[in-house]
Amino acid sequence: MAFRLNDRLNIALEDRHSYVKNDLLDNVRWSEQKSLTRDFDTYNYLSLGLNVNLGNKKKRVEPLYWLNPLNYAYSEIRNPRLMRIPPPILIDSDGDGVIDQFDLEQTPPGCPVDTHGVSLDTDGDGVPDCKDKEKITPTYCQPVDADGVGKCPCPEGCAAAVPECSVLLGALPSVSFAPNSNVLSKDAQSALANAASRIRANPTCKVVVVGYCAATKRQQQLSWDHVNKVITYLVEKEGISGDRFIFSSGQEGGDCNTVDLRAAAPGEDGPNTVAPPHPNLRKNNFTK
Repeated sequence: MAFRLNDRLNIALEDRHSYVKNDLLDNVRWSEQKSLTRDFDTYNYLSLGLNVNLGNKKKRVEPLYWLNPLNYAYSEIRNPRLMRIPPPILIDSDGDGVIDQFDLEQTPPGCPVDTHGVSLDTDGDGVPDCKDKEKITPTYCQPVDADGVGKCPCPEGCAAAVPECSVLLGALPSVSFAPNSNVLSKDAQSALANAASRIRANPTCKVVVVGYCAATKRQQQLSWDHVNKVITYLVEKEGISGDRFIFSSGQEGGDCNTVDLRAAAPGEDGPNTVAPPHPNLRKNNFTK
């Protein structure tokens, strides 16, 4: 075993253990009367040495087994002399978070994009979300105008009768929350603002706000928090009267982190506020 101190010195430790099939190394032979087995002699040799590599410092004097074959590669990486590595190109001209090498579209500032740098178009109406005044337009209300606002066709007999709220309001959006969170994202707020404009335009319609999951107390309280968060936002931020909503939490058949908004059916009614089922389980971040 050897330990390299520098290019001149290294410490060597050597141990040799010899075992021979002979009992005469110590001039004393085993005796059958005194032992039932042979007792062969062994000896051990241990040495500790300091090795010095002599010679001109400008020339390599240490043995080649001390040479790391990767030293040259490491040296070139740290301080290139022969290799010329080009600097990485990470330019993002439009500032959308996708570098130009992978960006398929130069988008205006502030427009949300996908992983390819293409402007998001949630409802697929051909108008990017950053310019769409009606972010979620039902397919039956398309094509849309330059602002992304569609014109829903009049159902059969609509001239003679007042359309149902499901027709007046159209498809209302779903709001998604991060797991174990009650914070509305920017996209969720934008979707609620779009829904609020339609709700305000139809003051006779009520909206059912539905939250899901009730298998555990934790899920029941989180579902209540989500529904309450959406209604509170529409009332306080969008100025819609609280009696326009029907509070429905802890339902089955949906995602635990999603709240659906839909127009109330004719004659459908319910409370617009409900006491929290397990208020002691509420976290601070649920009220942000």
